[in-house]
Amino acid sequence: MDYADDAQRTSNTLFTLWQKHRLKTAVDSSTDTSVKIDAPHYCECCGEEIPQARLLAVPTARYCCDCQKSLEKKSRNSSQFVAKYVYH
Repeated sequence: MDYADDAQRTSNTLFTLWQKHRLKTAVDSSTDTSVKIDAPHYCECCGEEIPQARLLAVPTARYCCDCQKSLEKKSRNSSQFVAKYVYH
């Protein structure tokens, strides 16, 4: 085996763990039947109220749009870090 094989296995493992985490998060969110869209919901990151329109579009939203974008950007940047340093 060589470095490319090791990198591919590591990548596959990380991707599988990421998928399991996303699935568990989705299941945990969807099993909370006490969530009511009429009641105010607050962003877990900044504490601001999540707009009604966002909750209608994504009833299980845990973050406001700005915080969600920020988290996704950080996630993309960390993925690029892994790609840059693990694969090269």
